Amino acid sequence: DYSGKDVVVGIVDIGFQTDHPTFYDTEGKKYRVKRYWDQEDENGISPNGYSYGKECKDSSSIVNQLDFQGSHGTHVAGTAAGSGYSSKNLVHRGVAYDADLVFVKILHTNDTLGASALGDYIIANPAVIDAYQYIFDYAESVGKPAVINLSWGLHSGSHDGNSIFDKAVEGLVNDRPGRVIVGANGNSGETRMHFKYDFNQDTIRTIAFDRGKSWSEKESIYVDIWGTANTPFTFRFHIYDTSKNLIRSSPFLSTEADKEIHSYINSGVDSFFYTAIVEDNFIYNQKPNILFYTSNPDAARYLIILEMAANSGRIDAWNSGDAFRWSSGAFGSSWGSVDFSSEVYKEGDVTHTMIENGGTGKGTISVGAYINKSIWLNFDGNLFDNSDRYDALNIAAFSSEGPTVDGRIKPDISAPGQGITSAVNNLAFNPVPARNRESLMDSTFFNGEPQYWRMFSGTSMAAPHVCGTVALMLEANPSLTSEQIKDILIATAVKDNYTGNTPNNKWGYGKVDALAALKKAENSLSLNRLTQDLDIYPNPSSSGNVKLKNKSNFTQITLLDAQGKLIEIIPLLGATNFFSLSTKHLSTGIYLISIKTTDGEVTEKLIIE
Repeated sequence: DYSGKDVVVGIVDIGFQTDHPTFYDTEGKKYRVKRYWDQEDENGISPNGYSYGKECKDSSSIVNQLDFQGSHGTHVAGTAAGSGYSSKNLVHRGVAYDADLVFVKILHTNDTLGASALGDYIIANPAVIDAYQYIFDYAESVGKPAVINLSWGLHSGSHDGNSIFDKAVEGLVNDRPGRVIVGANGNSGETRMHFKYDFNQDTIRTIAFDRGKSWSEKESIYVDIWGTANTPFTFRFHIYDTSKNLIRSSPFLSTEADKEIHSYINSGVDSFFYTAIVEDNFIYNQKPNILFYTSNPDAARYLIILEMAANSGRIDAWNSGDAFRWSSGAFGSSWGSVDFSSEVYKEGDVTHTMIENGGTGKGTISVGAYINKSIWLNFDGNLFDNSDRYDALNIAAFSSEGPTVDGRIKPDISAPGQGITSAVNNLAFNPVPARNRESLMDSTFFNGEPQYWRMFSGTSMAAPHVCGTVALMLEANPSLTSEQIKDILIATAVKDNYTGNTPNNKWGYGKVDALAALKKAENSLSLNRLTQDLDIYPNPSSSGNVKLKNKSNFTQITLLDAQGKLIEIIPLLGATNFFSLSTKHLSTGIYLISIKTTDGEVTEKLIIE
């Protein structure tokens, strides 16, 4: 049986209850969180090589590191690798329940920026890359493969795999055995937050708005606009009132030169502050880019209208909503009773809505969400039936769609993501708010405190299912690379009446099949398996030597660590089918032993205890 043993599962998130019983083993005896880097805590020693945050390296300091920022990280970690301890019959056990855990709480705010789209772009992006490196470095130090889950994302970036973030991820995982990153594809599947247009010496307009506009006093929008490589475009914005009267317009702005503008226009009564950051030729794709945000002091009175023009080429834009808080935005040709649809205006669409961090990169395995259940009995014994609203096993309406701007299928694969029960943080959930009782599925006790298990929905919940599955695959074959893992997940994906013909940009290549993927990973360990019998014993070994015996003669033995790094090569020129390999120089961990004989070659896993 595979359980994630000797694999590191990294969770990069916020909202960790580090002393939740699910982070112990299935008997509640062994604590499995090996490291915790709280990137926001300024009152401690930072990890070696980093200048911020607090690193906790022992179980006592980890369980005492409190996090009041919700339950998201706890829920995600519980799905990927929770033991389910304290729940009856371990019913809430996660996928890789015996894996080692490393948590990193993301730095996403500072003294001037709170939790927001802009904060994610400026602060969280580099912090997440640091978190990835930190987790992989730890895993390498203990000789174990690692898979990292990121259920976090934003829409600032080119969405073509060429952002600075995506390039950094590629550098961390490409051709590196035992290094995998899994990401949530995004929850904008019902939101017209993407805008595209192909120019032919013309001009296009759209209304950009925050989706909370109808009930907000003020409004802010944060829009990232990308053009075609080496093809400039112009941009300006207009302020209209709800009677369709033009109030003011900004100056034209061209992408032919880099510039940064912080300015305002006023209506005589109200001022509209705006920022536009222009890059004429982004280094990794040669595309022009405008990052734009502005404030609307009276959301009910004014509309913000964007205007773009070019001789040729295409633009793609994403509206994240408010720049200075977490919200969501959209593009339209009308808003409320104000209708511009008969003029030169275009709606947004729901394609290309996967998020940058988890959905667009070539080095990230991106996960969409399908519906886990439509009927459930909650902790209070109340039955909820939503089968008239949605079908279990169908794609979740919120699950973001591809493709990427460069035409790749996204998500790569889909997993259960709506109505997922997992652990939640009792620091943020005690007492249980009345509005959350419907989704409360269990309450248990551990160390004299109540512990909670609740349903969440989102691609954030789908990704850790795949993360845990990857951990099992790495347990079976720690030499697999990220690309090989993705190929196996794709090759074994389930296709049914719901997925339709795959691949497509709702489901990716289908639904994850954990058992089939695990079997294929196990078989791939010895793709060139010898036809004759090969014995490696003892394995696992703690005796200081391992014996190898085969029917045909050995010609070479190669020893590698779990990341595929060479330790030693032993040429065997004499005719022998028996060899005693000294392992006294090896520390505890997983190794790969590649054996060549006169009849073939095989690679096997060697465990040193």
